[in-house]
Amino acid sequence: MKKLPKLFFIFDSSQNNLNFEFSNFNVTLNKFENRQHLLYIVGNPIINKRINCQIIWEKIINKINYADVKNIDGEFLIIHHDKNNKSINIYNDRFTSVPFFYLKYRNTFIGSVFYKDIKNFLEKNKVLKINKETVFEFLWLQRLIGEKTYDSYSKCLMAARHLIFCNDNVSTFSYWNPSFKKSNLSINDSVDILKDLLSQSITKKTTDSKKNVGIFLSGGIDSRIILSLFKSEIDSYTIGVTYNNEVKVAEKIAKINNSKHSFIKLKDDPYSDYLSDVTQLSGGMYAFDHSIFYGLSNKISKPPDVFFHGHGMDYMFQGMYLLSSNIKFLGKKTSFKKLSEINGKFSTQYLDKISHRLKGINLLDYISKPARSDMYDSIISSVEEVSSLADNFCEIADDYWEYMLIHALCRHYPYTNLLAIGTIAEQRTITFDNDIFDFYLSMNNKHRLDGRIAKKILSKINPMLAKIPVANNNFKPSMSPLYKDITRLKRYVLRNVNYKYISGIEPHAEERTWPDRNRMYLHHKGLRNAALDLVNSQFLSSLDLFDMDILSRDIKLFIDNPNNNAGSFITFLISLEKFFSNERS
Repeated sequence: MKKLPKLFFIFDSSQNNLNFEFSNFNVTLNKFENRQHLLYIVGNPIINKRINCQIIWEKIINKINYADVKNIDGEFLIIHHDKNNKSINIYNDRFTSVPFFYLKYRNTFIGSVFYKDIKNFLEKNKVLKINKETVFEFLWLQRLIGEKTYDSYSKCLMAARHLIFCNDNVSTFSYWNPSFKKSNLSINDSVDILKDLLSQSITKKTTDSKKNVGIFLSGGIDSRIILSLFKSEIDSYTIGVTYNNEVKVAEKIAKINNSKHSFIKLKDDPYSDYLSDVTQLSGGMYAFDHSIFYGLSNKISKPPDVFFHGHGMDYMFQGMYLLSSNIKFLGKKTSFKKLSEINGKFSTQYLDKISHRLKGINLLDYISKPARSDMYDSIISSVEEVSSLADNFCEIADDYWEYMLIHALCRHYPYTNLLAIGTIAEQRTITFDNDIFDFYLSMNNKHRLDGRIAKKILSKINPMLAKIPVANNNFKPSMSPLYKDITRLKRYVLRNVNYKYISGIEPHAEERTWPDRNRMYLHHKGLRNAALDLVNSQFLSSLDLFDMDILSRDIKLFIDNPNNNAGSFITFLISLEKFFSNERS
């Protein structure tokens, strides 16, 4: 088992001393120091369209202000020890690209990029007490919202914040707030602007030109857009359990872009060997199966210095979490989509309709009866608390809906993908760019619905790319909704005539990179055992949250009957159990 990354510090205010620990973390770290200041810059801040840490150091020396911080672009976490004032100042970007967890304990301030090290500190001092309301929230939403963690001491720093620890007090301030004011741009004008912004972001994020870069390429739309906008040829990598449809589609995309392509083969069960590692890496705050890139450092003989990917394109420009529905014709869903209105109480609408929430089972059925009402009330209060933070800049329900996603993107449920890539090499996100982010927030939601703008960008860059089918459904991005429905009807007819033909054009779960959550516990012994172990979990039992009799009764039933669609529930429970029951450094 490999050593996990660490970026952890303790500031003792009585001694005015900062003890900084950094190891096994593939990230750019710059250190500056003089008699008055100690500065660590994590990541790649961009000033005047170039990666530049020296200017930030100069600003710190001359007393940096919020206008200065607001003008810093890109991905960064700034840690400043002001020796004269005996204080710590933390600044993060508007994407929370580098997560930051912190707490005040006695006369010390503790900070970490990884929650595991906060948990270890609290355990060592015998003060870790797990908040069961937070556990319930994770199970319901597949993520945590706001600044909460699993304990009563620590918090997660939200986006675009300045944190000050001084005189044994912690204060946080926003130096930037999002604007949801929509533009009147046509979709064609928006395509031109976004294409330019993405290209500019690539240029900015590669201004340290000595770095060798590569890209993780899927068979979807997002990463093919990013790859196609690189002006120079870069290597591409696709992972998969088998040489499947995902890999074949990625190869076609790479060929059109003159990219040297490598297929990285995963084990049939890509998770069991690393369950302890990846749940520690993720702090138990994300489902373990989003760490599929973990452990690949031994499979890539000469990895690039920096990996790019398509993260962020889906929720920004494919409208993945917009509240929408498929229009029905003769009682059947079509491929035509429409935006849905958010009616009624916002918090209940959000908890019921956000697409990444737990599905397949009713979570409350597995909560002990005395706790059910309190747990649901707690998560309602949590949504209301977070959404209220946007009262000064959100005007309509759609704005609040989007804010629930962006208030701390490091809390978005698949974020472990980025953490896992970061164990191979440094990773950078093209969409984590101030201009791109502002443009996304200003865009008419109709342009984002069903990925309209992303598909049009593909056609604009290279019509051939828009004609290569998406791996998970074999529909071409250039297809209109009507053409999709005609194709679906054709497939339905052929399914009843020639199964072998239709099986070749309708990919099943095994043709995709991520194993099916509902079936992986049936087929893989290690995962099955991890699921069965939940029945005797001391951690789950100790929470006084679950009805362990009902949970024990149904676990094996869920494993043996994938059609119950309880795979997500099992996955979330294992993610929690393994994090809190295993000790890793």
